[in-house]
Amino acid sequence: MQIKPRNSAIVFSGIYFLVSILYIYLSDTIISTLSSDKDVLTQIQTFKGFGFVSITTGIIFFLIYNLVSKLNQKIEKEHILNQQLNEQKNSFSLLFLHNPAPMWIYEINTLRFIEVNDAAIKKYGFTREEFLKMTLKDIRPSDEVPKLVENLIEHTEDYQISFNWKHRTKSGDVIFVDVYSHAVIFNEIAARHVMIVDITEKKKYLEDLVQAKEQAELSNKLIAAFLQNISHEVRTPIHWMVGYLNLLEDKTISESDASKYSKYVQQGSNRLITTMDNLIVLSEMESGVIKPKPENINLVKLVNDILEIYQRTVYYSGQKLEVKIPESNAIAEVTCDKKMITLVLDCLLSNAVKFSDEGVITFGYNYLGDQVEFFVEDTGIGINEEHHKQIFEKFFQVDSSISRPYEGTGIGLSIALKAAEFLGGRIDVKSKVGEGSKFTFSLPL
Repeated sequence: MQIKPRNSAIVFSGIYFLVSILYIYLSDTIISTLSSDKDVLTQIQTFKGFGFVSITTGIIFFLIYNLVSKLNQKIEKEHILNQQLNEQKNSFSLLFLHNPAPMWIYEINTLRFIEVNDAAIKKYGFTREEFLKMTLKDIRPSDEVPKLVENLIEHTEDYQISFNWKHRTKSGDVIFVDVYSHAVIFNEIAARHVMIVDITEKKKYLEDLVQAKEQAELSNKLIAAFLQNISHEVRTPIHWMVGYLNLLEDKTISESDASKYSKYVQQGSNRLITTMDNLIVLSEMESGVIKPKPENINLVKLVNDILEIYQRTVYYSGQKLEVKIPESNAIAEVTCDKKMITLVLDCLLSNAVKFSDEGVITFGYNYLGDQVEFFVEDTGIGINEEHHKQIFEKFFQVDSSISRPYEGTGIGLSIALKAAEFLGGRIDVKSKVGEGSKFTFSLPL
């Protein structure tokens, strides 16, 4: 139990006053009985005064000594407490304010920020003053605020980890973070101390890894399909040729049958040569072996030459081939690699012929500003929109089964795209299933 200093002083002073009066009165009474000589009494009174002063001085010294000792002890304790407080402040500064990980402390009831460290200021772009006027809701995208409130209501553990949250910076960028928090009492306020780990790059890396894995799996499937298809594309014409050559050795066959069989052998050899040529051209373009060889090209003649070749191709198929070119031939000549332009148009036309059992195939060119745009349009089976980008990938086929109704290796359009890019141009496609397709090939003049 503590005694109040004021009451202690009054009690001690009262006792001292009473003892002093009693001492003076008793000592004077005793001295008066000892002698009637005034000189002797004076000397005795003097010694009595000295004694009183000595005793009083001793008492005062003892009291002051005790008081000063207690004051020194108090000062020493305050000094130790100040040192401990400074050490705690330094530790707080090192562990919180200057920690390299973004941290803050927020009030549980209002979600208001009540302290924030330098790393959080740097990461989020808000000043300390701006942070201390904000709440947790202000750094969340608006669509995640209900999720935040729900999480805070459901989870009130002293220590909590929340993964894959979205946070918004001052610039408006959205970052992905993991949140580590625990309950604290900060300046007598119920709060939570939060540490943030930015996982944006990690998340992107994992997504890229998953995408790369999916792409690798797709590539493996495409390569497997290609090997299957190329085997089919090589073996089939060889079997044709061997079979019909065996029939041609029969001396009893008619002249018309021999002519027909010879035609089949020629078709098989052409198909085999085309397959090999396409593979060689694709590998040369990808390896950078070939370089552009510009020359003056008459576009009208180029289109008519291609028309003559493909008219023979579609003669027996029931298809109709049409050419559309500008009425004005003011720029009938361009300087470009004739072989590459022919290759692109050949791939697009072969594709149109293959997927149009009957109907009209139209090709030609137009001038669009400083570009010339070639086009190949057919009324064939068309292509589903989801495959518009995939059809330009190597070995991709919408139907890759051996029993598919259309032959091919799946590299024609990828060759066309490579050749177009080789010339500094581009290829686009517009197509719907059952409505045909239109491929455009644009080149700078």
